[in-house]
Amino acid sequence: MATPPPTRGDARATHDDRCAPSPLRPLPIQVRPRQAETVNSYVRRLARANHLRPSYLRAFLCGPPQYYGAIRPERLAALAGRPVWALEHALTDLAPPPRSQPRTPTRQQRPATDKPELFTAIRRDFTAHGLSIRTLADRYPVHRRTVRQALTPPRHAPALEPVRDLIDAMLAAKPDLAPWRIWERLLDEHDADISYSTVRGHIVRRRLESVAP
Repeated sequence: MATPPPTRGDARATHDDRCAPSPLRPLPIQVRPRQAETVNSYVRRLARANHLRPSYLRAFLCGPPQYYGAIRPERLAALAGRPVWALEHALTDLAPPPRSQPRTPTRQQRPATDKPELFTAIRRDFTAHGLSIRTLADRYPVHRRTVRQALTPPRHAPALEPVRDLIDAMLAAKPDLAPWRIWERLLDEHDADISYSTVRGHIVRRRLESVAP
């Protein structure tokens, strides 16, 4: 029996099926997670076992669209060939992000990327002009808590200590090196267990220090 030609609806369905993203499949070599292991450690071992760069696999597990955020448990489970609950049971820091309730801001909200520049300006005015916390809060307009945070000496993140000198050496060799490039090199060449945000924050501070009067 001859197959009838596809109708317009059938053609549309065939096109949609072709364009639909294919489901994620487990990697050829599966790695058993260790009890109380961190996510970064497990992803690093999974990448090495399958001859992948850890930074590449981690970015794939985070996105799209955000490739430098938290690893998505369902993507890790698909590539690892294990259920999400088993990974959440073994890995200490694999959990869905908490849902935050929206609230009405009482003061102007600044993007997180603006905070290093804001804190530098607050510290400069405090040192040069001796302005009070209340005056600084009104000038920038932020909460007094933010001003106190800016005036508190920064405490170095524990994860940063083992790689601080490596980051500084990379910046000294190439000052305009992008933070994500440095972060990738730390993961791929030094097996560092550090987040992109920590690396980027340190680089921003270093660059602000280099241009401060």
